[in-house]
Amino acid sequence: MYCSSCGGRSCLNHIGLAILYSILVWDLAFFGFMWIFEESLIYFAVMMAGWGILQFFAMYLPLLRLRPKQTA
Repeated sequence: MYCSSCGGRSCLNHIGLAILYSILVWDLAFFGFMWIFEESLIYFAVMMAGWGILQFFAMYLPLLRLRPKQTA
C-alpha cells in the first residue's frame, strides 16, 4: 500500500497477522468440530461470534513503514 500524503510504502505487521489467523483457524476448527460432534447450535453461534470479533480486530492491525528500495 502507498501513503496518499507522502508516497511511502506500508504493509501489515506479519507477526500480528500470523497470530490473528492462527487464532481464527483454531476457532473455526475447534468450534466447528464441537458443533458437528455435539450437534448443538450453540457451538455454531460461538464460532460465528468469534469469527466476527476476530475479523473486526483484523481491521485494526498496525501498519509498518517499509524501507525504500535500494538501487544498485
